[in-house]
Amino acid sequence: MRKILRNAKGMNRAMWIMATVFVLVGIFFLLFYPQVASAAEGGTVSKAAGSPLRAGLAFLAAGLAVGLGSIGAGIAVSSTGASAIGAITEKPDLFGRALLFVALGEGIGIYGFAVAIILIFSA
Repeated sequence: MRKILRNAKGMNRAMWIMATVFVLVGIFFLLFYPQVASAAEGGTVSKAAGSPLRAGLAFLAAGLAVGLGSIGAGIAVSSTGASAIGAITEKPDLFGRALLFVALGEGIGIYGFAVAIILIFSA
């Protein structure tokens, strides 16, 4: 657990902020929006496609996708980045390969963000 917390310094803060916003909006939709919608509709909460519950769950899933993708990317980049810098200082001609491995680790966060966009626009 300590190793994970130490590696948390290298995580992308912008992704964490977006994940927090998505989760908070998802929780808002789950907790409050169905009651507001049912009061406006005369007391019935719809369970059909496009309902507030579906939108809330989509925002919650989007927040989890971005958050967990950011955690994975942070752990991957922190370990490969440190190793890449060590390899580059010993052999400068390894810069291209080292950059490739760091970019592969960052791809995890980008995939989480892409899944979040798909989830939000499909709700």
